[in-house]
Amino acid sequence: MGEINKVAVIGTGTMGPGIAQVFAQNGIEIHIFDVKPEQLEKARESLNRNLTLFAEEGIIKKSDIDQILSRIHTSSSLKDAIEGVDLVLEAVPEVPDIKTKIFSDLDSIADDGVILASNTSGLSITNLAKVTNRPAKVVGMHWWNPPIIIPVIEIIRGEKTDDETVRTIEALINRINKIPVLVKKDVPGFLGNRLQYALMREAIALLNDGVASAKDIDTMIKAGIGFKFPVMGPLETIDMAGMDLYN
Repeated sequence: MGEINKVAVIGTGTMGPGIAQVFAQNGIEIHIFDVKPEQLEKARESLNRNLTLFAEEGIIKKSDIDQILSRIHTSSSLKDAIEGVDLVLEAVPEVPDIKTKIFSDLDSIADDGVILASNTSGLSITNLAKVTNRPAKVVGMHWWNPPIIIPVIEIIRGEKTDDETVRTIEALINRINKIPVLVKKDVPGFLGNRLQYALMREAIALLNDGVASAKDIDTMIKAGIGFKFPVMGPLETIDMAGMDLYN
């Protein structure tokens, strides 16, 4: 598949408008779909606020706002929203029945070569692909909240996702100035949430055992190891110090 130049984002909840903004800021035409016109209007208002804030902070030029907004289109018709797109990114609530219904509908409407991606934070990509006739073109593309700020995006390979789809999504993520992370196996929670929840479980255990207060546990992360993680991940730390120290 060639370069992706037109994307449809399905859903205007917590993530949809921010995802659309990132694409539009990087020159990609966006169509946002929601069944409720009032939600589309709220999305427009959110986009205007965020872009104005970005201009005030010097992240973008004020003169660029109108051009960015001109790349963003809204529709309450699913068929119209995905017409002529190269990629559809689903960002509806984390309810399996809702997501599978969306994927089934998208598969019946979208052109054969269109990639269907999900922003799910942990539901099975393989199961979503099963309700389509294009499992090789179904992939996870998990953004982190807020998507306009956090740079990483997880690419989740379903059991039948092909290499071309993964390469296409990886190239797109690089193009929009984000950082791709490939999750090779479709496991619950993928990569980021599994690491995050492991830390949360230990924090709760330490609190329950009376080792430290909730405030001090959070402070330890924010003012301690949290300072290291942006430049050195846990495996890099182990590699630097030596496996014998961490056994």
